[in-house]
Amino acid sequence: SVFYDVAIIDENDIWAVGEIHTAETDRWNEDSTKWIPPYNAAHWDGEKWTLTRVPTNACGGVKYPPMLSTFVFNNNDIVFTNGAEFIFYDGIKYRSDCSLIGKLTGGIRKIWGTSSSDFYVVGNKGMMAHYDGTGWTRIETGTEENIKDIMGVATESDADIYATAVTLFFENERKILHLRDGQVIGSETWPYETKNPETVWLKSPLQLFVAGNGVYVKKRNLGWRIMKESLGKYVFNIRGNDINDIFIVGDRKLLMHYNGRTWKNYTYYGYGSLDAVAVKGDLVVAVGLEYPPALIYMGRR
Repeated sequence: SVFYDVAIIDENDIWAVGEIHTAETDRWNEDSTKWIPPYNAAHWDGEKWTLTRVPTNACGGVKYPPMLSTFVFNNNDIVFTNGAEFIFYDGIKYRSDCSLIGKLTGGIRKIWGTSSSDFYVVGNKGMMAHYDGTGWTRIETGTEENIKDIMGVATESDADIYATAVTLFFENERKILHLRDGQVIGSETWPYETKNPETVWLKSPLQLFVAGNGVYVKKRNLGWRIMKESLGKYVFNIRGNDINDIFIVGDRKLLMHYNGRTWKNYTYYGYGSLDAVAVKGDLVVAVGLEYPPALIYMGRR
């Protein structure tokens, strides 16, 4: 079992998605008339986690496939994806959209946007697309690397959006793509030839935070600076509330917090990894796996 992504609406409403197997799943029921599939999500209601299944229209032939990513716009506006199909949830009903499948070059891994009628998705082999509420537009990225993460901040006119592109275990190009007005307008110069830009976060266009083999920051009109290196572990995701309130998660259950001056290590040592983290106010939730169970860590300030 594994959780791939997590999103916080508030302290009483959190979604984690992945592929969750239990003793009651992956088998036929007692009279052999119905197959019991694994779960693909878990929901926190303020008191407990409940395993659940996000349904699809079976565009790929499976009704309850693993869910790879989720993004929350508000409590009645949530989107899930299994990497190809998108499921919109209004708090009551699920609605599926299979129309991006014909435009895919690789599976979708991350989502970012301002509403369910204005969001971006990124994935493998340079895949990027925009959804405007009625249909999808492919965005040319100029790379065939896997686009691992996307994050943006709304401005008065549009939004400044950044996406990291790298293929692990291969010495290929490393890119940080810059988007505006629905298209890639350029890429940030990345000076670290042997370091991967795996994940990106920003609070404003003035400072850009990138992590992978370490944690790096670039201020507008200034060069890159190393914030944290020699971690001995790979960073899979970086998220925060502000530039003095940032979390990173990664390989071997890496979990650290930056308060603007110093780092505090909350890592629980052992096998496994934390693949995604969500932060909102005084609450942080990190998800991943610890061979073989799936993991959810919750922290409160």
